[in-house]
Amino acid sequence: MKIFTLKKELASLKEQGASSLIQELYRSSLPDIFVCKDSNAKHIYADNQTTIAMGFNNSGDSIGYDDTFMKAPIVECAEQFIKEDKFIFETQQKYISIGSFQYANSRYHIIHLKEILYDPTLKKDIEICLAYKMSDPVINLLESALKFNEKFHIKYKKNKILYTSYPISLYQNETPLTKQETACLFYLLRGKTAESIAKLLHRSRRTIECHIDHIKLKFKCRTKEELIEKSIEMGFLNILPPTFDHIKKLTKFLL
Repeated sequence: MKIFTLKKELASLKEQGASSLIQELYRSSLPDIFVCKDSNAKHIYADNQTTIAMGFNNSGDSIGYDDTFMKAPIVECAEQFIKEDKFIFETQQKYISIGSFQYANSRYHIIHLKEILYDPTLKKDIEICLAYKMSDPVINLLESALKFNEKFHIKYKKNKILYTSYPISLYQNETPLTKQETACLFYLLRGKTAESIAKLLHRSRRTIECHIDHIKLKFKCRTKEELIEKSIEMGFLNILPPTFDHIKKLTKFLL
């Protein structure tokens, strides 16, 4: 983002009433799409480039409206976005979604990152939505890696995309597994074999099998089926392993 564009965007957010905290988050993260919403999924703040991408003419035109008022093909996904927004407010969970969307000015491969933050100016929780354009190889890798449940896949006729979304957590130090074990379990829960996991992590098959055996011991499971069931119950289905450095870089401002 060019410096004069950043200054213009920050000035617009300030004019909309965004607090210094929100402005600094924007300055630090430099997203391609930036929207803040209230608990009713209505827009509170949005930068200029996002306003234009949604099909509006002037900065702030989307304020007070939800996503169903977007004037671009991506409006087809609005109801799903609103469902996610309500889920995030109800559960206070972080959320990630990926897809290829047709905005008013172009088609973008996008990764959305959403979280609830407290707005000191409004004195209430709001949802922060950051989105970044991704290259074809990266978006394809993410789509392949993150798919795990068909109920989270939605295919839209106009956008012609397979949209994937679900709540996430990043690897925490207190997690009982090592970083490599977390990565193994991440792919194991998505139906990958020890051989395919070895290729993905650039390790030998034997090393991966040892990692899986160690996880079984830590979780006190005898079989792989029992391990998968217990891991899902413990919430590991939604934990991104530390090997996803590109995700960690994007989410460091929120997660």
